[in-house]
Amino acid sequence: VFDIDHFKPINDQYGHAAGDAVLRAMAAACRSAIRTEDLIGRIGGEEFAMVMPHTDQAAAFAIVERLREAVAETRIATGEGQTVSVTISIGLAQYGDQEVHRLLRDADRALYVAKDQGRNQIRYAEPVAIAATQ
Repeated sequence: VFDIDHFKPINDQYGHAAGDAVLRAMAAACRSAIRTEDLIGRIGGEEFAMVMPHTDQAAAFAIVERLREAVAETRIATGEGQTVSVTISIGLAQYGDQEVHRLLRDADRALYVAKDQGRNQIRYAEPVAIAATQ
Protein backbone atom coordinates (compact mmCIF):
# COMPACT_ATOMS: atom_id res chain seq x y z
CA VAL A 1 0.00 0.00 0.00
CA PHE A 2 1.34 3.47 -0.75
CA ASP A 3 0.19 7.00 -0.18
CA ILE A 4 1.21 10.37 -1.61
CA ASP A 5 2.93 12.38 1.11
CA HIS A 6 1.46 15.82 1.89
CA PHE A 7 -1.11 15.66 -0.91
CA LYS A 8 -3.74 17.83 0.76
CA PRO A 9 -1.53 20.96 0.81
CA ILE A 10 -1.11 20.67 -2.99
CA ASN A 11 -4.89 20.69 -3.45
CA ASP A 12 -5.23 23.53 -0.93
CA GLN A 13 -2.45 25.71 -2.37
CA TYR A 14 -2.74 25.06 -6.11
CA GLY A 15 -6.29 23.73 -6.50
CA HIS A 16 -7.82 20.40 -7.40
CA ALA A 17 -6.70 20.63 -11.04
CA ALA A 18 -3.10 20.56 -9.83
CA GLY A 19 -3.97 17.67 -7.51
CA ASP A 20 -5.43 15.79 -10.48
CA ALA A 21 -2.25 16.53 -12.47
CA VAL A 22 -0.21 15.07 -9.60
CA LEU A 23 -2.32 11.89 -9.65
CA ARG A 24 -1.91 11.55 -13.44
CA ALA A 25 1.86 12.15 -13.26
CA MET A 26 2.20 9.69 -10.41
CA ALA A 27 0.28 7.08 -12.41
CA ALA A 28 2.66 7.58 -15.35
CA ALA A 29 5.68 7.24 -13.03
CA CYS A 30 4.17 4.06 -11.61
CA ARG A 31 3.67 2.55 -15.07
CA SER A 32 7.31 3.22 -15.90
CA ALA A 33 8.60 1.65 -12.67
CA ILE A 34 6.64 -1.59 -12.33
CA ARG A 35 6.63 -4.89 -14.19
CA THR A 36 3.88 -5.90 -16.60
CA GLU A 37 2.56 -8.50 -14.13
CA ASP A 38 2.22 -5.97 -11.29
CA LEU A 39 -1.12 -4.28 -10.67
CA ILE A 40 -1.78 -0.91 -9.03
CA GLY A 41 -5.20 0.44 -8.10
CA ARG A 42 -6.40 3.53 -6.31
CA ILE A 43 -8.17 2.53 -3.11
CA GLY A 44 -9.20 6.00 -2.01
CA GLY A 45 -8.05 9.61 -2.07
CA GLU A 46 -4.28 9.52 -2.50
CA GLU A 47 -3.88 5.91 -1.34
CA PHE A 48 -3.05 3.03 -3.67
CA ALA A 49 -2.61 -0.72 -3.42
CA MET A 50 -0.20 -2.76 -5.48
CA VAL A 51 -0.11 -6.50 -6.06
CA MET A 52 3.16 -8.13 -7.11
CA PRO A 53 2.41 -11.80 -7.87
CA HIS A 54 5.08 -14.45 -7.26
CA THR A 55 7.52 -11.92 -5.81
CA ASP A 56 9.82 -12.50 -2.87
CA GLN A 57 10.60 -9.83 -0.29
CA ALA A 58 13.89 -8.69 -1.87
CA ALA A 59 12.37 -8.32 -5.34
CA ALA A 60 9.31 -6.53 -3.91
CA PHE A 61 11.58 -4.06 -2.13
CA ALA A 62 13.55 -3.39 -5.33
CA ILE A 63 10.36 -2.77 -7.30
CA VAL A 64 8.81 -0.39 -4.79
CA GLU A 65 12.12 1.41 -4.30
CA ARG A 66 12.23 1.98 -8.06
CA LEU A 67 8.62 3.21 -7.84
CA ARG A 68 9.42 5.52 -4.90
CA GLU A 69 12.37 7.03 -6.78
CA ALA A 70 10.40 7.46 -10.04
CA VAL A 71 7.64 9.37 -8.23
CA ALA A 72 10.13 11.58 -6.34
CA GLU A 73 11.92 12.50 -9.58
CA THR A 74 8.70 13.56 -11.34
CA ARG A 75 7.99 17.28 -11.70
CA ILE A 76 4.37 18.33 -12.22
CA ALA A 77 3.20 21.65 -13.65
CA THR A 78 0.65 23.38 -11.41
CA GLY A 79 -0.94 25.42 -14.17
CA GLU A 80 0.33 28.60 -12.51
CA GLY A 81 3.80 28.47 -14.05
CA GLN A 82 5.19 26.51 -11.13
CA THR A 83 6.09 22.87 -10.67
CA VAL A 84 5.66 20.60 -7.69
CA SER A 85 7.05 17.23 -6.81
CA VAL A 86 5.71 14.62 -4.44
CA THR A 87 7.00 11.63 -2.57
CA ILE A 88 5.28 8.45 -1.48
CA SER A 89 5.37 6.37 1.66
CA ILE A 90 5.05 2.61 1.21
CA GLY A 91 3.95 -0.24 3.47
CA LEU A 92 4.83 -3.76 2.33
CA ALA A 93 3.11 -6.93 3.48
CA GLN A 94 3.70 -10.42 2.17
CA TYR A 95 0.79 -12.71 1.47
CA GLY A 96 0.84 -15.96 3.37
CA ASP A 97 -2.30 -17.71 4.49
CA GLN A 98 -4.06 -14.62 5.87
CA GLU A 99 -7.28 -13.24 4.49
CA VAL A 100 -6.95 -10.34 2.05
CA HIS A 101 -8.39 -7.80 4.50
CA ARG A 102 -5.62 -8.74 6.98
CA LEU A 103 -3.00 -8.39 4.25
CA LEU A 104 -4.25 -4.88 3.46
CA ARG A 105 -4.44 -4.02 7.16
CA ASP A 106 -0.85 -5.19 7.68
CA ALA A 107 0.38 -3.17 4.70
CA ASP A 108 -1.58 -0.14 5.88
CA ARG A 109 -0.04 -0.45 9.35
CA ALA A 110 3.45 -0.52 7.77
CA LEU A 111 2.52 2.51 5.65
CA TYR A 112 1.73 4.51 8.76
CA VAL A 113 5.03 3.48 10.33
CA ALA A 114 6.74 4.89 7.22
CA LYS A 115 4.78 8.12 7.56
CA ASP A 116 5.47 8.38 11.30
CA GLN A 117 9.20 7.85 10.68
CA GLY A 118 9.53 10.72 8.22
CA ARG A 119 7.74 9.73 4.97
CA ASN A 120 9.29 9.02 1.56
CA GLN A 121 10.32 5.54 2.63
CA ILE A 122 9.37 1.86 2.66
CA ARG A 123 8.48 -0.17 5.74
CA TYR A 124 7.69 -3.86 6.08
CA ALA A 125 4.66 -5.08 7.99
CA GLU A 126 5.55 -6.70 11.27
CA PRO A 127 4.01 -10.15 11.66
CA VAL A 128 1.13 -9.90 14.09
CA ALA A 129 0.20 -12.92 16.16
CA ILE A 130 -3.53 -13.53 16.09
CA ALA A 131 -4.95 -15.46 19.02
CA ALA A 132 -7.06 -18.38 17.92
CA THR A 133 -10.66 -18.16 19.00
CA GLN A 134 -12.59 -21.24 19.95
